[in-house]
Amino acid sequence: MKSYILLAMLWLTHITVAFSQENETHDITEEHQEVKSNSEGINPHQVRDELILTFGGYLETFYSHNFNKPSNNLNALRGFDFINNSLTVGNFVLATDAKYNNFSMRLAINVGMTPSQFYKQEPTTSASYQIPSLNSSTWNLIQEAVVNYDFEKVKGLSLQMGIMATPIGIEGLPSFQSWESSSTNPAIHKKDYRENWNFSRSNAFIHVPDYHSGIRLLYSPTPKSTYSFYLINGQNMVTDNNNSKTMSFSYLWTPNPKVHFSALYMGGNERPRDYQIENTWRHIFDFHTRFNLTKNIVIMAQVLPGAETSALGTNKFLISALYLKYQTSQKNYVAFRYEHLLEKVARGHSSNFLETFNENNEAGLYGFTTTYSHTLVPNHLMLRLEHRYDYGTQNWFFEGELQSSGNEKNPFITNTDKQNTLSFSLVGWF
Repeated sequence: MKSYILLAMLWLTHITVAFSQENETHDITEEHQEVKSNSEGINPHQVRDELILTFGGYLETFYSHNFNKPSNNLNALRGFDFINNSLTVGNFVLATDAKYNNFSMRLAINVGMTPSQFYKQEPTTSASYQIPSLNSSTWNLIQEAVVNYDFEKVKGLSLQMGIMATPIGIEGLPSFQSWESSSTNPAIHKKDYRENWNFSRSNAFIHVPDYHSGIRLLYSPTPKSTYSFYLINGQNMVTDNNNSKTMSFSYLWTPNPKVHFSALYMGGNERPRDYQIENTWRHIFDFHTRFNLTKNIVIMAQVLPGAETSALGTNKFLISALYLKYQTSQKNYVAFRYEHLLEKVARGHSSNFLETFNENNEAGLYGFTTTYSHTLVPNHLMLRLEHRYDYGTQNWFFEGELQSSGNEKNPFITNTDKQNTLSFSLVGWF
C-alpha cells in the first residue's frame, strides 16, 4: 500500500525522483555510492524547495549445510543464517529516502529471518483498557525509520530520531542508504551488501546491539572527523524495559578513503526493571579500523572490551575480530575472518552473552570463516560461497539426533563443542 501511495505522489505532483546507483571501482576501499543528478544535469541536492525521493532494496537468499547434521536443522549461535538444509530467504528489504531542504527521512521495511532474529529481545508490555500489548511483532517490519534535521546555522550538525542501525562495529545490516546525510556522514553507517566481506555475521556483530531507538546528534566539523551522541532506550530496545536510558559517545576519523578509525563508549542499565540484582550498569568500548596493506589486500580489525557492574560484582567480556580481504580481480575476492568472544561472570550473577561456564565462571567462543565472493552483475547481483568453523569451551552446538530439554525457550539439548557449515548465498539489489 505504501508503494502505491508513493507512486501516486510521483504522478500527481511530477516531483523529481533520483535513483541512487552504487559505483563499483577498482579501488576496493572506495565507497560504493554516488548521488546521480537529475535528467537536466542538475544535482538534486543543490536544489531548494524540492522534494527528492530515492528508492532502494535487496533480496538475500541462501542455503546452509551443517556437517553435524542436527535433527532440528539449526545452526547454533548464529545470526541471520541459523536455518540448516533449506533453500530460503534471509531478508527482503525495500527502502525509501525523502529529502526537502534541510529535512530528510528514511524508512526501510524488511521481512524474513533477519528481523525475526534481531527483534527477538524486544520486551512485551502489559495491555490495559484500550491499550494493546507491544512485543517484537509490533516492530519487526522496520529495519530503519529515522527523521533528520540539518542545522543551517551550525554546519555539519544534524539531529535525528527514530529506529536506527547501531554505530558499534564494522559489520552492519545492509541498508543501501542514499540520502544526502548518509552519503556525506559515515557515522550514519552507510552500508551495502559488499561492505560485509563475509556472508555470515560474526560474534562481534551478533552479540552486540543491532539497532537502537532514540535520539542522536551527529557533528562533522570537517569531512574527515565525525562526533556522535546517542540517547536511546537501550541495546536492541524500541520499548524500554527499565526506568533509565543508555548513552553513547563516538568519534570516527577518516583521513582518506582507504583508512578509517572509530572509537565508541556506550553505557547504561540493560536489565529489566524486575531484575533482582541492584545497581547494574553495562559498559561497552568499541574500537575498529580499516586500512590497505597493499593494493589488493585490505585489513579490518575490531576490539570490543566491556563489563557489567552490579551489587554482586563485575561481569567481564572481550569480543574481537580480525578480517583480511584479498582482491583477486575486479569481480572476485576471498575474505578471511578470525573471531573470539571471552566472558567471565561474577558468582551469583547472570551472564551477558554465553549460557554455560567452567568452574572458574569463564567461557570462550571462537570462529574461523573463509568467504569467496563473485559479482555476477556489477552493482546488482553477487554470489558467495563460505565455510565457517565454530568451536567453544562448552557444548553449545547441535549434532545428530537431539534430545528434548523440556525447556520451552531452548527445547533441544546441545551436545557438541564445535560446528562446521558450508553456505551458498545469492543476493540481488537495486
